[in-house]
Amino acid sequence: MESIFEKLGIQLSENGDSSTSILIIKNPDGTPRWICNAKSGKPVFLKFYLASTLRSWIFATFIRLVFLLGIQRFVFDTTEIRYDKKYSGGRRLFNPDSIRWAVFTGTPGPNNKFLVFKENKSGGSFFKVANTLNSRRLIENEASVTSMLDGLNPTSFCYPSATKVSKNIVRFSDISAYGKRSGYLTEKHKIVLRELQEKTQITLDTDLLPIIKQSEKKLEYLESINDKRMPEGIIRKLRLMQKGITNQSINVALCHGDFTPWNMYENKIGLSIYDWELSNPLTPIGFDAFHFIFQQGILVDRTAWVKIRSEIDKQFADKFLKISDDELKKYLELYLWINTISNLHLFAKQANWHLQIHWLIDTWNDALSDCMSSQKSNRELVIMDVFDLMYKHEYAAVKFPRSIPESLSELSDIDLLVSKKNAAKMIKVLKSHPLVDQIKSDNKSFMGSYLLFLKDGSLLAIDLIWKFKRKSLQLLDLNKIRSQAKEVIHGVRHINNPDLARYVGLFYSLNGAKVPEKYKDVITLLNKGGQSLDSEILSATKTNNAEPLINGLRNMPHNKGFNRVRNLISYYLDTVRSLFSFNGLIITFSGVDGAGKSTIIENLKVELEKRLRRRVVVLRHRPSLLPILSAWTLGREKAEQEAAERLPRQGNNNSSIGSFLRFAYYYVDYLFGQFYVWVKYTLRGHIVLYDRYYFDFINDSKRSNISIPRSMAAFGYNALLKPHLNFFLYADPNVILMRKQELDKGTIVELTNSYLSLFERLNSGSAERYFPIKNNDLRNTLDIILNKTLAKVA
Repeated sequence: MESIFEKLGIQLSENGDSSTSILIIKNPDGTPRWICNAKSGKPVFLKFYLASTLRSWIFATFIRLVFLLGIQRFVFDTTEIRYDKKYSGGRRLFNPDSIRWAVFTGTPGPNNKFLVFKENKSGGSFFKVANTLNSRRLIENEASVTSMLDGLNPTSFCYPSATKVSKNIVRFSDISAYGKRSGYLTEKHKIVLRELQEKTQITLDTDLLPIIKQSEKKLEYLESINDKRMPEGIIRKLRLMQKGITNQSINVALCHGDFTPWNMYENKIGLSIYDWELSNPLTPIGFDAFHFIFQQGILVDRTAWVKIRSEIDKQFADKFLKISDDELKKYLELYLWINTISNLHLFAKQANWHLQIHWLIDTWNDALSDCMSSQKSNRELVIMDVFDLMYKHEYAAVKFPRSIPESLSELSDIDLLVSKKNAAKMIKVLKSHPLVDQIKSDNKSFMGSYLLFLKDGSLLAIDLIWKFKRKSLQLLDLNKIRSQAKEVIHGVRHINNPDLARYVGLFYSLNGAKVPEKYKDVITLLNKGGQSLDSEILSATKTNNAEPLINGLRNMPHNKGFNRVRNLISYYLDTVRSLFSFNGLIITFSGVDGAGKSTIIENLKVELEKRLRRRVVVLRHRPSLLPILSAWTLGREKAEQEAAERLPRQGNNNSSIGSFLRFAYYYVDYLFGQFYVWVKYTLRGHIVLYDRYYFDFINDSKRSNISIPRSMAAFGYNALLKPHLNFFLYADPNVILMRKQELDKGTIVELTNSYLSLFERLNSGSAERYFPIKNNDLRNTLDIILNKTLAKVA
């Protein structure tokens, strides 16, 4: 307290010849925020407070009521101070014993300054008292800008006059009379910004702008200090964005620099604007308008970037700054780049970060990702944001490559050990991410699996794990593992190697799988492990016998007694829940031999398993609940071998009765087998790929040595469950004959036309699920099928 008053020219002393009682309203950390005379019957310090939300209005109303009733001494901290009337240390800004004064101690950091208000008969004055070299430069800049404004002779706004009191103190006139603050960008604000632009705008190259050069140096500083409080992804994004900013011709003008609701009053004449200390005459146009919307949205309304962007588009729709839609994107990116770097540079020099800093960083990060979606893929940007979201929480990445996170393979997912509470927070934020279209969730008692469908059609799979379990067994204490994860590489906090060895060893041995080659060296760390299960884990990985390990796990405290019962209940509930979490898909592929079905199915199976993390089952032609007919005489294995070796359409069955019986047999397999497939695969969330399907009976029954009317087979399709997606692959006959010479050209043309007609007919009057694809290019065909499949999953 002594140092605060000393800056104001008031010497506190236990033996002072004068005394008065002061009232103190504190910050959450207990430091003084507002100070005033306890005898004051008016809360003068509300001059520093913006009541633009319901919550802040209630607070301000409460304060006024307290002072109106005269009970402020009982509500807020009060203390008696003694001071010397005469003090040679500096000019006294006010008499402590007078009633109408208030002090705001400001925001901690390199720009910290005190703001003092002193009321008198003619109105009042504000004093800015610099506490740092940087804040002294700022108030000097404000005094200089005031002189510049005098020369502009503005008509849409007024500004305070400035008088230098000392090298650290500048006095400003009070211009707040008869005004109110507005939390919305109104027409009056736009008129002010338009006047400043019209009177000061010039065109310059970005490479010549001091503010660009200063930002580049600040960014270099941020990259060099490696401040662990700061997410690395946002720094990398700022460096990438810089490439699109340089070497541009842009319009610049005088800007306020902190054009926010709390720095101005609105009255009948126009705006009364103060705090010009961040003003710059060569700033990209639109800066002040963007800043107003951002600061109000983040710090007051607590609005996500998506809504802030919508508000920007709405406010700029009338072209009040004569900025086209393409220019709007360019100037918005310039604002984001300059403002984010400037503030991160400021935050880096603050010892303690308040909550609002994290609000700002999170929103800027979303905005940068949205603006950079044309430079990098949605998946890369969201991966960067996932780890930037987690940087301030305790977590550990498992089996994650030790490289820049956004370089993660498209077929890889992210496994993070987190608390259940932080997992919920993370998903809540990702649901409102500008690049996330929707999220499919599969939640269990011990983890959540999340499939993110991104705006550009790409996918990102994330597993958030708060308990390491297999069925009803809890394997490791993840709370301990998270707390021990200290190594941070490229902004990712990795599980330490001994814990990784245990995790990997348990995961693969209990699932009856071999440990991948890339983890072999890590597993050897168990030889020196200090935990009781380490030798059993190591043995299980070598012998592929997990029984001793399972027995050891069952004897652990977290798997015995009441914990055992609780784990069993959770496991059974998870099993039931999984039946409703994700319905599987049935996808069929049709086409003449040589159309490329097998190659497409083989590649699609791999990609779907990796991308959707679902089991993919390939069925040949039928559900196969019933064996092939010849299996009754030859046996299943031999019958299937002969069928595979026999060329298609070579049967000589011309009997109507024989054909009907053969068809009836296979139809029963489809009719009852479809429910078998549904229960065994679809209900459990698996994806079934049919290599050929019932459509062969309609278009090409001869292939199955059947000769029946096409209408009969088509009628039978009505009683079958309809597959979710059906693809008919075809190609030019000459291309097919180069692949396989099993059919003649005329037959290929005839069958292709029959399938095209059938799919067109099936599509009419129903949701589209039948897709002919000309299979000339493998990658193109796969992309079409993947897009249709992912759209169906979403």
